[in-house]
Amino acid sequence: MTRICVVMAVYQPNAEFLLQQLASIAAQTHTQHDLLCVIADRTSDDLVVKTAREAGLDVLLLRPDTPLDAVRAFEFGLTRALEAFPDTQFFALADQDDIWLPSRLGDGLAALKRADTDLVHSDATLIDHQGRQIGQFLFHYDKRPQRDDARSLLCGNTVTGMTALFRRSVVERALPFPPQDGVHFYHDLWLALIAAAGRGITRLSKPLVAYRQHETNTLGASRGQGPASLREAAASYALARFLAISLRQRVGETRNLRPFWKPTHAVRFIGDAARHAATGRFGPARQAIIFAAISAARPAWAVGRAASGLGPKALRGELTRLDERLYAMSPGQQPHAPESEGTEQSATQSAEPWWVHFDPRTRLRWTPAFTAPRPAINVLVPSLNPSEIFAGIATAIDLGLLLAKRGHAVRFIATDLPVAAPAASRAFVLSRASQPAVRDHVTLTCGVKGGTLPTHPGDLYVATAWWTAHLAQTLTQDPRLRARDFYYLIQDYEPLFYPWGTEHAGALASYDLGARPVFNTRLLADYTRMQGHRFAAEPLVFAPSINVAQYADLPRPDRRSRRKPRLVLYGRPEVPRNLFPLAIESLGRFVESEGLTKSEIEIVSLGLKHRNVLLPGGIEVQSRGKLPWSDYPGFLANSDVGLSLMMSPHPSHPPIEMAAAGMRVVTNRFGPKDLGTLAPHILSSDMTVPALSAALSRAWHMPEPTIAQRGISLTALGHSLDHVACAIDARLSEGSQRCAA
Repeated sequence: MTRICVVMAVYQPNAEFLLQQLASIAAQTHTQHDLLCVIADRTSDDLVVKTAREAGLDVLLLRPDTPLDAVRAFEFGLTRALEAFPDTQFFALADQDDIWLPSRLGDGLAALKRADTDLVHSDATLIDHQGRQIGQFLFHYDKRPQRDDARSLLCGNTVTGMTALFRRSVVERALPFPPQDGVHFYHDLWLALIAAAGRGITRLSKPLVAYRQHETNTLGASRGQGPASLREAAASYALARFLAISLRQRVGETRNLRPFWKPTHAVRFIGDAARHAATGRFGPARQAIIFAAISAARPAWAVGRAASGLGPKALRGELTRLDERLYAMSPGQQPHAPESEGTEQSATQSAEPWWVHFDPRTRLRWTPAFTAPRPAINVLVPSLNPSEIFAGIATAIDLGLLLAKRGHAVRFIATDLPVAAPAASRAFVLSRASQPAVRDHVTLTCGVKGGTLPTHPGDLYVATAWWTAHLAQTLTQDPRLRARDFYYLIQDYEPLFYPWGTEHAGALASYDLGARPVFNTRLLADYTRMQGHRFAAEPLVFAPSINVAQYADLPRPDRRSRRKPRLVLYGRPEVPRNLFPLAIESLGRFVESEGLTKSEIEIVSLGLKHRNVLLPGGIEVQSRGKLPWSDYPGFLANSDVGLSLMMSPHPSHPPIEMAAAGMRVVTNRFGPKDLGTLAPHILSSDMTVPALSAALSRAWHMPEPTIAQRGISLTALGHSLDHVACAIDARLSEGSQRCAA
């Protein structure tokens, strides 16, 4: 008679339940079986031996080195079973607290041989802790899909391990189980996938096991409602894709699972969903729809990322990074071939090129060619497209134009984003110049598309962001250049922009590349020194390039004539340093404490477009996004209170512009930054909700600033930008002229 090895995992068992299970195994009509028990808790050895003896069974005990969960206990047991029973061709799994019907092994073996499949499983009755039947049979209760192919298994597992019987070849192919952090999938699903990819699975509709339901079940019967949140949906897809790829690596190409790696096949999931829904199995149907949506969205997301400046070669890298995020949710591991197959990857998964891990912004995309007839000052900026030029890039352009005004050839080089319309970019840049003659000294170049760039030994480079500092450092290593250093326009402490990681490290390292620093405000220079950075050259420092008079000279309407006061929030939810959640909570506490309603205040958010936010009193924060530059000063002059937060030593422009326009402004302190020293109607607060809401209340009741108070002097923050241009010019001209502040 054919022998069967039964593997049971034992973990802190109920003695009565264990005896009933072992007795049911002893009572099998198919008597040729061996029992192997994994003592997963490492403490139940004596109880198992005693109980097996009472049931009339011989048992082989396995005691692992450390306690094991159910999945790893069965993996450990099956591995040892292959060694202990080398001639056994059939295996079954048993839980410690169920009850087998006498024909469980016999009927299963007969069905397996008759169908010539790799695995057979059956229905089960549900019993309570006292052994009484409850409710329906398992298949009906769980609303399990009616098919046992691999794709259906990933939508909703149909195979319960304690009902399964399978061939030795399934065990050999399944071991070792794919790795997982914690328990994200169970052993029965992985064994079923292996079997489905082989000779298939046979299902018996009659129950062969009584499945006990009690409060200590590791995994009881469930209704299979599917994921409840977007995160859970993404995790369920990640796990299914992980298992699909793991199966392909283990057994080769599985056509049934192609939708997981071929987006053009994702429509098959829709057919699966329709089939499940037609039979009332809405959990698997929902799962299939999720799989269809994410499978189709993956390449679209990657193409969008590649199109935003990373280049088409980064497509695979972007998909890899997306999958890494998904796998981090479930199962916490990357799919890979088992160690027993060697360290080389499966032929179905080629190795990714190393450059997909580079930050392309720090890599030089053009080749300097020393063919230029005269030296130039090369200003490295991320973009020269007008719609992408904000305050930081605009300041860099202004510095370059001031140098061009002094007769230097100035070349603006776009390092990150291609120049979409060269004529429009040039017109925008030159519109900021104070003298028409400057145009003869200014050129614009796209450095993104590669090729060669005319260079002169007397060239000088100006970096404007941390990654352009790395580019400038690379360029100045050429021994043909006379200037082996570069100027570094530092407009914020950029390591604060990133969590600890590669970008944070790159930003930190940029301050130690031997550059001559040019700081936007003394506040930023002082903070940078406080962080321990020491520069070889004395830094140049300038005040923010804000035309205070442009705002201070604007008339303000009579407060009595206004419909209702307006509060303006500098709202940029996508920029963490602007503290949008803190600002919103502070606004809510402010309107609550003042008892304001929507008839008494208007709140507008400027910066980046976002959904309106409903505050207490029915007040909506209305998002306007970015105003046209021509409308911005007048809008501020017609507003009353401003809230502008910036977790940075740099003051930022909005609070100063708001104050010059006559608004009472609430902002935050940070390190040496306290903008309250610039004007009495700027209130600097700690970065807490109580402090900010109290400051808003003070601003709300303050009188409007006087004309004199609006004329804010920025000399305490640094020299003029023209002073910086003069200092650079003096160095290049080897002159000794004095530069006015």
